[in-house]
Amino acid sequence: MSQTPSSTNPWVDSSRAADTTVSEAAASEVPPLEDHHTYDASTRLDQPSAKERRNRWLARGAQGVIALLAAGGIVAALSTPAPVIEPTTVLASGERLLGCVVGDPTLGDVTVQATGIEPVTIWQLGQPPSEPAIRASVTNPASAVVVSGGQSVGGIVQAVQGGQAMASLCSSPISSGWWNGVPVTADQFSTLVLTNVDDSQATVDVSLYGETGLISVAALNNTQISGQSTVSFSLNDRVISETPIAVEVRATVGRVVATLRTYGAQGSDWQAPLEQTSTDLVIPGIPGGAGSRVLTITNTSERQTQVAVEALGAFENFVPVGAAAIDVGPLDTISLELGPALRQEALGLRLTSDQPVSASLVSVTTDIAGVSAQPAFTGGIVLPSLNGILALTNPDEEPAAVTITRLDPAGVPIDEVIVEVPRGSVEHVLEQFDGSILITTSADSLRAALLFTDGGLSIVPLGSGGAVSTLVTMEHDPSLG
Repeated sequence: MSQTPSSTNPWVDSSRAADTTVSEAAASEVPPLEDHHTYDASTRLDQPSAKERRNRWLARGAQGVIALLAAGGIVAALSTPAPVIEPTTVLASGERLLGCVVGDPTLGDVTVQATGIEPVTIWQLGQPPSEPAIRASVTNPASAVVVSGGQSVGGIVQAVQGGQAMASLCSSPISSGWWNGVPVTADQFSTLVLTNVDDSQATVDVSLYGETGLISVAALNNTQISGQSTVSFSLNDRVISETPIAVEVRATVGRVVATLRTYGAQGSDWQAPLEQTSTDLVIPGIPGGAGSRVLTITNTSERQTQVAVEALGAFENFVPVGAAAIDVGPLDTISLELGPALRQEALGLRLTSDQPVSASLVSVTTDIAGVSAQPAFTGGIVLPSLNGILALTNPDEEPAAVTITRLDPAGVPIDEVIVEVPRGSVEHVLEQFDGSILITTSADSLRAALLFTDGGLSIVPLGSGGAVSTLVTMEHDPSLG
């Protein structure tokens, strides 16, 4: 896989330099993106200016497609030069609501950052929203935070608690979710945090699963969560187990934003859920290096199942030793140490089975970090610029790609890089700058996660992303007269 950095700014058309809202001087203040794959800038010399491209993203539908209809036929203006039709992927319109989990501000600093192509608003539960802006933030919130914006809106929570860093993506409310590999030992504690961002009441059932199946905890069923409020459950108060357990949340009324927090001797972490069990799962963002890598699988059916595991790496794909055929009884949860079998490589895992399962992998080095199986990342999302790694896993035979576009503080594009992902996994380094990044893809197979390693280890899956549509524009080609 070759690595060729872009030598030109693909957003700047020299013939329209005066119309570009990002000056060369401003763009030069930001270090260029590093492209992990060949990117032929010469094929993009006739791209529109940054201002024009941003305006296209903000459009609400196909623009510039003009048909002249007359009495039973189409009348063509033959004297008009033929236009050049250029399809462009744009973020679809519509509001997106996200909830952001927060920690205890008395234990350390907590920051919530949100951004989008369109202005976003941010507020703490029970408080009025901020004024709309391209970027918004809250420091040390006393309650859960809600973010509202267009389909591109994204937000990240960062915290330093107990001397260790944690990160979590602001996420959409869900009706069901699963966590595996949940520690509930004498020195590692787990808390389930459920936030109702809607005005109406939500009702949820919480189920726990261990090595021998369902753990009976009746007090967790039929839990009422008032609108605009958060409830937390200490799982260690319900069960203590030397082996990891699985947790299922199912909303019978309404929906919730759900996150699992773990803390203790192994470190601190926030873990996002798997929303839907399946017979074909992919876990992205597994870090390389030494340490424990524990895969936990729950058979969510009442029939015996067998699970096959494949490691999708940067250099080759392989079956980890001892993971070719894993038998899991009905409703049982099993854990398997895969550390040595994963060869200390950064990769993703694909799990296939004959019955629906849920799965997570928990990494323990000097810190603990868990990541659940995730749906395909489709469409796009805008995120605050941070130092980290974008980990991409493609389980399909067909290659896929993502486009990473850097945006200045006003949301105007600076430059972009295309990262190609063959079957396997690719990591792309992200360097912080004054702005944000837009991540988009037209593929339907990629899984994506952000890895943060400063002050600890955090694995933040990107989930399914925001919706996109295709915008068709027409431009006059001067060469046609």
